[in-house]
Amino acid sequence: AVDHILAGSQQGFPVMEDGRLLGILPRNDLLKSVALYGRDHRVDEVMRQQCETVDDTEPLDKTLERMQQGGCGMFPVVHDGQLVGVITADNVGEWLMSRAKQHDAAR
Repeated sequence: AVDHILAGSQQGFPVMEDGRLLGILPRNDLLKSVALYGRDHRVDEVMRQQCETVDDTEPLDKTLERMQQGGCGMFPVVHDGQLVGVITADNVGEWLMSRAKQHDAAR
């Protein structure tokens, strides 16, 4: 997991087993674990098991509000109970900035 985080810009990962969501591993949690315990700590010892999910039809403003209230900047996104992606507070912020720029350009 450390190699994947360091190689890219992904903010975290869903942790899956046999197609079932077990939890999430946010980037910051992983980096803290490496700093405290080294690279040999197991993912299942670091991941957040009690993670909320968000349905793919939920409005973004509600999702962002839930992220801010719960202190978790990352949610697995599900459709009919199946994982279809991950959304982060950074994703929502980038999307909002993009929309604002499009709106300004359209004026």
